Amino acid sequence: MIGSQKKYVDPSKAVEILKEAFSSSASSGVGDSQQDVSEFQHKLLEWLEDAFKSHLCRSSSPSLCGSSTGETRQNRNPMCELFYGQYRAEGTNEGKGFSNEENFGQFPLQVNGFCDIHESLEAATAQGEIETISRDATQKSGQELWFTKLPPVLTFEFSRFQFNQQLGRPEKIHNKIEFPHVIYMDRYLDCNKNDTRQRREEVRKLMEELVVLYARLDKFNHYGSGSKKVPLQDVLTYALEFAQNKPGLNTLEDVDMQSSKSSNNMNADMKKQELRFEMANEVCCSLSTDVEMTAIPSTPVKENKDINCISDPAPRQVSDNELQVLQECLHRWRTEVEQDVKELQEKISKLEAMKNSMYSDETLKQYPYQLHAVLVHEGQAAAGHYWAYIYDSMNEKWLKFNDIAVTCTSWDDLVKESVGGYHNASAYCLMYVQQSNMEPYTEPPTDFPPQSYIEKLPEDLKEFVVQDNKKFAQEMLDWDEAQARKPVTPTGESRNKEGGDGDAKQERAVLKNPSSQTASTQTPIVIKSNLPVQHAEMLVEETRKQLSLVLKLENYLMKGPETILKLAIEKELKHMDQIFLSLAQKVPREDPRLLYPVVYLRCCTAPARVIDHFLHEQFSYCPLDGDKRAEEVKKAAINWLKVQHQVSDGDVLEKNTQNWHEKYNQFRKIAFLFVRGLQLFHNERYEDALLYLVHCHVLNGNLVDKNNEQWGLEKKLVNFYRRQCLLHLNDMATSQFQSKDDIRDSLKLMNDFVVPCLPLLLTSSYQDDISAGEEMREKWCSFLGQEICEDKIEKLQDLMSKLFDPPTESKSAQIAAVTSKDLKDLYKNYMDVMNIAYNSGYIERAINSS
Repeated sequence: MIGSQKKYVDPSKAVEILKEAFSSSASSGVGDSQQDVSEFQHKLLEWLEDAFKSHLCRSSSPSLCGSSTGETRQNRNPMCELFYGQYRAEGTNEGKGFSNEENFGQFPLQVNGFCDIHESLEAATAQGEIETISRDATQKSGQELWFTKLPPVLTFEFSRFQFNQQLGRPEKIHNKIEFPHVIYMDRYLDCNKNDTRQRREEVRKLMEELVVLYARLDKFNHYGSGSKKVPLQDVLTYALEFAQNKPGLNTLEDVDMQSSKSSNNMNADMKKQELRFEMANEVCCSLSTDVEMTAIPSTPVKENKDINCISDPAPRQVSDNELQVLQECLHRWRTEVEQDVKELQEKISKLEAMKNSMYSDETLKQYPYQLHAVLVHEGQAAAGHYWAYIYDSMNEKWLKFNDIAVTCTSWDDLVKESVGGYHNASAYCLMYVQQSNMEPYTEPPTDFPPQSYIEKLPEDLKEFVVQDNKKFAQEMLDWDEAQARKPVTPTGESRNKEGGDGDAKQERAVLKNPSSQTASTQTPIVIKSNLPVQHAEMLVEETRKQLSLVLKLENYLMKGPETILKLAIEKELKHMDQIFLSLAQKVPREDPRLLYPVVYLRCCTAPARVIDHFLHEQFSYCPLDGDKRAEEVKKAAINWLKVQHQVSDGDVLEKNTQNWHEKYNQFRKIAFLFVRGLQLFHNERYEDALLYLVHCHVLNGNLVDKNNEQWGLEKKLVNFYRRQCLLHLNDMATSQFQSKDDIRDSLKLMNDFVVPCLPLLLTSSYQDDISAGEEMREKWCSFLGQEICEDKIEKLQDLMSKLFDPPTESKSAQIAAVTSKDLKDLYKNYMDVMNIAYNSGYIERAINSS
């Protein structure tokens, strides 16, 4: 980017070179065409190292602890300096000592059996002894690793693959392993090895003590010789309660009198009672092997007046002296047990604190490394998807790079998707940067870099940057000229060359690609030319009602049709405003916007002249035959429209009004797609429902995102039903895949419906959508750990590659164009299907979704 006027880098050429290189390696039998993150990084660093090689011989880098070879920095390969370090492996091999210097780029770490990165590093670098038995003697072998040089960019590679011998294929390790934001590497350095060895010995002794203490504590917390084990304190408490119980009956009335107890106490009592029953059952089971149980005669149970009474277990006979002795013993024993447990817990906490603070001295915090990037893999060994988190040090925030989507994220979200154990996502690679090298970035004071930046470049790169800047400047001029040639509608939208506005063109197309975000290529709606008449005919009863009220209150002969028209329009506008103000309380159970165009215009803050024009069209085109006065009022409305057309800006007003008619018609057709989708969904026709809901989602999303929520349907509601359709279809497909030998129907469901729509879920701004996409992937991943036939495995791996790397362009089945006939009973159909949705609980779930 030095010297460039662009604020981005186009990686297309570099990516093509990498693809060709990997393809050539695969064709020659060197490797597979699909590389994982470690293979790719190894290859990339190797190429970059070769590109930076100089004619001078490279020597060893200086030691981290101060040694130097005298080599000047100019003679070193920058890739080696940035990414490669050194460690010394020293130890014994069958009784013979050795010490070797090794270079490393990505330091491998194991995941299995470790909780955090330090535990794994300790296991990788600390001495592990192996005894070799020979005729003469028993010899020991083992080694330690000590870092002699750490690179500025320190890369850790997690080993998350293992080969399953039973299934005969590799599988991914999803175990959780934590890593810090800042890691101190002092304890692993060669210059600190004597201090570290001493501390490791202290930690080993602490761990031995902790093992004993944890074992003792476990005996207290899991007491008993049977399979059911409970805390010893509870055993003593229950024994005391049993001894104190008196034989007799506790009626339900007594229980009711105790209902004033808190719910917490009642729940505790219920849990204790359940535990008593479990313990009693266990005792009965243990006795059944030695004692022959007496059969209970099948005599009919007689009705008992005490049938509603509750009795607690109690001793049949216990004297006061026996009870007193037992109470004293049980109280004393319980107190002693509680004290022992407390002392154990305090000792454990103290030793854990000592162990955790063993390396927290300031003397071992001289080499801090800050986490800069995390490479995450989601999926299984056979297939998956990669993305990366990178820290933006200038703005002090984390960015998530997921294909073309770059979004801000939090440290909590990064940890959730990286440490493992969450769905099928886990970190494969961590890149730490030495804090001393992380200088805050400051942008140049001007928009374009100073000329001195370019002058410092080599001649070939300087020429490339100059030519690229000229090309970029010309591209910007060409784009500005192309935008200037586009005419603009009164609403400020660009018009196409054929003269129709964007909405009209949008309504002529048929949706073929539901994952695309360009609505002009997706809508299945057909434009009609008589929209004002259609919208007026929707309001026949409303228009006659308002006109009738005015005619009853006013003297028609004295005021004339023009005044009556004005009063009727004012009354109608007041009625529409009342509905508009109450809209928030009605939606989504009912949506008056589908019935009243003016209410929709008010939601969209349409100009007052447009609303006035709509109302006059309502009285002009509405059939008012049978009443002479009404017909005269209608003629007055028609004359008003003619006068408006003849004023100076009449053409502009008419076009603007027609544009709003088309927008309202678009909204109603989107609502039809939603209503039809819900009807099919509640009839369990999920494939057909998905087509309508996906179309509705894309069109409604474009409408709302371009304007605001009141221009369209509630996005949360549309997203919820689309998401439910996909979950149902995925469940159907997984069920068929598992239960049937012929899986063609299962794969057809996935390829035709789920896979094309998956990008819409994974790139959604709704967390429930993203979680649903991960849930669907996880269900298919679960098959990889099962014993299934080879044919299914092959087809499953092909499907997994589509699930974790879905195609960016995919075709979906077309739906029939929406006509005016479909919209005739739209409001009624909306009310009917929403009642079904409310009664089934789906609306409440949709509203509470996130």
